[in-house]
Amino acid sequence: MDTTVPCSGSMNAFNAINSVPVMYANLIAASHTNWIGGFGGTPSPYFEAVVAWMRVHLMDDTQLRPMFYGADCELCGDSQWEVMQKMMD
Repeated sequence: MDTTVPCSGSMNAFNAINSVPVMYANLIAASHTNWIGGFGGTPSPYFEAVVAWMRVHLMDDTQLRPMFYGADCELCGDSQWEVMQKMMD
């Protein structure tokens, strides 16, 4: 829902990546700034996803891996997100 910087602009980067695992995850209800401040006083799901992604890829946190990997990844089944993956089996 970000009309200032829509996520559609990042599709070129997603489409160009073909040699490493990549995920496009769009938090559908997010506007331009509520990813920073949350959703009406509740923490943004964006924070949880970004921290988990970093823990998986920078700290090899295997417990959080199912959130992103596989056809039935947790983020993939969450209706708050629009998700596309490449090489994330």
